[in-house]
Amino acid sequence: MPEEAADKPANKPSVSSRTGLTTPFPEGKLPEGVDEETRLFHGIDPETNERVTVTLEGLKAEFGTKAGEKKYLAIAGIAGGSVFFNPNVEASSFRPPLGISGLSTPLDELQERLGQEEGKEKFESNKKHAETVKAILDAKE
Repeated sequence: MPEEAADKPANKPSVSSRTGLTTPFPEGKLPEGVDEETRLFHGIDPETNERVTVTLEGLKAEFGTKAGEKKYLAIAGIAGGSVFFNPNVEASSFRPPLGISGLSTPLDELQERLGQEEGKEKFESNKKHAETVKAILDAKE
């Protein structure tokens, strides 16, 4: 089997490119990385269809083994690992879910919690990191 064929997500239906993101997988055997209850990729909120967590398993199911792992490591290491963790320094098996929903915390909430100036700095930093996460997820391999 060609290497690129082996890297395709398992059981990826051809009905919609949004399956697992905004549309649940059909009934039946689900690929690894898909939540059995919601039938969406791990980390997708079933009510809003927004990605709130990045998981290695979910990205592998969505993008294939190699591309999913590459995207996970790129997201984990944004800002030199200061947001989540540095995969170049941590143990190679350390692959926790990455809670990205906090990157969209509103400015007023951050300022209330951290003060005006620090809240604004955190908001701008989060905004930049959220854009980086989106760019990584949207990138074509």
